[in-house]
Amino acid sequence: DPPVLADLSGLQLEAAQWTARALMPVARSRLALVAYDGKIYAIAGATSGGVSDFVEVYDPDSNGWIPRTPKPTAVSNVGAVALGDRIYVPGGYTAKGQVTDVLEIYDPHQDVWITQAPLPEPLCAYAIAAAEGRLYLFGGWDGERYVDSVYIYDPITDRWSSGTPMYQPRGFAAAATLNDVIYLAGGYDGKREYALMYVYDPRKEARGEEPWSQRAAMAAPRGGLGLAATESALYAIGGGWTRPVDFNERYDPNADSWSSIPTPLPAQWRNLGVAALDDGRVFAIGGWSDGHLAVNEEYRTLLYRIHLPLGTKGGE
Repeated sequence: DPPVLADLSGLQLEAAQWTARALMPVARSRLALVAYDGKIYAIAGATSGGVSDFVEVYDPDSNGWIPRTPKPTAVSNVGAVALGDRIYVPGGYTAKGQVTDVLEIYDPHQDVWITQAPLPEPLCAYAIAAAEGRLYLFGGWDGERYVDSVYIYDPITDRWSSGTPMYQPRGFAAAATLNDVIYLAGGYDGKREYALMYVYDPRKEARGEEPWSQRAAMAAPRGGLGLAATESALYAIGGGWTRPVDFNERYDPNADSWSSIPTPLPAQWRNLGVAALDDGRVFAIGGWSDGHLAVNEEYRTLLYRIHLPLGTKGGE
């Protein structure tokens, strides 16, 4: 008989680890965290001294932080995305205790801020993601209630439009883009946390089709979580608004399934910032756990490929 090859060369084992990196200079929660050009930008947020305008940049290569030009409007309960060569930071909760509709945009190369078209309504505690060259905002709090709205910003025209609403009004959810669709996970509506996971397809929205589809729920409800996408997976980090969650979760979009991964902070870790670099490293920074945190934790997944000898059948 001809030899039969044992096709096991693609088998992989995964080992993951958390590594503590340089602490954020100012401990804070409810901040915006975004990766751009190999660095991590921590913007605004709540501190022990109140709502902040801080902009601090973390360089993983030097393991150091650099202060940059403060954000013009100090806010908390805010998020950010990178589009092109700029970082977009809409809305937020101001030092005066008001929800704002301001859209402020940061140029990392010039270290300057500009203001563009305001949100259709004041909004904070939303989930935010970028896809198809546009910015997408999901849900949040408008100062009186949690909302189910979806807003889309086109940086070319400097205009906002409305998308198909979410199925449940909520804030403090998290969003990330993988394979040109946006995943929306978790959230909190003032009474309960959610383990829900939905996919939003911007291309279907543009064609007038139903853009939402439901996916497998997380193992634990998570409000105030962070969500990051690497090349092949999503990572839900933190959350636990009403009770501690002592593990994080990894989502496999091909299998539509979640698996648990360790946490470096087995406590009520919420309202942190989470961002992923292009090399697959995930950073979880700041947040709240009985106080504002300055933690900077790096999660690295290592893949080991196993090469086994080729087996034969009927041979010597």
